[in-house]
Amino acid sequence: MEPDYASYSTTDLEDALRKIDQATYPERTKHIQEELKIRAQTVPTGEKKAEDFDTNEQFYKCPHCEKKIGFFSRTNNSFGRIKHCPHCQQPFESKISAKAATAILIPLVLMNLLVFRPVLESLAFSKFIGTAFVIAVVISASFRFRKLPPQTVN
Repeated sequence: MEPDYASYSTTDLEDALRKIDQATYPERTKHIQEELKIRAQTVPTGEKKAEDFDTNEQFYKCPHCEKKIGFFSRTNNSFGRIKHCPHCQQPFESKISAKAATAILIPLVLMNLLVFRPVLESLAFSKFIGTAFVIAVVISASFRFRKLPPQTVN
């Protein structure tokens, strides 16, 4: 049974070609070389495919240089979805992660109902202060910076 070389990565095939006993297995050596030759022709080196793009989503860090961008910084508080890093000047997108917001929202809502609201009412404060606190924490903790896809970068 011949292995399906199309399911292996290029690095796996190159590693197999280095380690294989070419005198004992000339047929397999030939198949591996052919598969590597086909892959070299289809994807030129240095050229990235669109699906290879990594957004590098970060929490208050530049997705390019990975340096910290403060919560109260001018960059973070500027208007617009597309912002520029103060360190490397590369553009990035700011967004609210729905997954992070959901993960943070559920425990905070329960904490608000069971802890914040009774304490605030006993201190004669409005119970909506706890709700405002929960909303502020969810928004600020679910904020993410990510790289722009190649076609949107100007």
